[in-house]
Amino acid sequence: MSNKLVFYLGPIYYIEVVLVPKLVVKLIIEDIDIEEEKVRKVLKESRWIGDLLYKEVEDIVDENVDSYILC
Repeated sequence: MSNKLVFYLGPIYYIEVVLVPKLVVKLIIEDIDIEEEKVRKVLKESRWIGDLLYKEVEDIVDENVDSYILC
């Protein structure tokens, strides 16, 4: 099933959603030598820091423009 997911959503989505989080957990385990369960708990509890530091900027859409002319 994951192959279908990668096919439809693309490899970048798979990398961001599956591989990067797993890599982060493995690197933290290697760095500070704690159990995976504790790493996941710390990541969950400290998520607010990432949200503050890397606030998502929403797109600005001009609703007054009816259409765009492509050349």
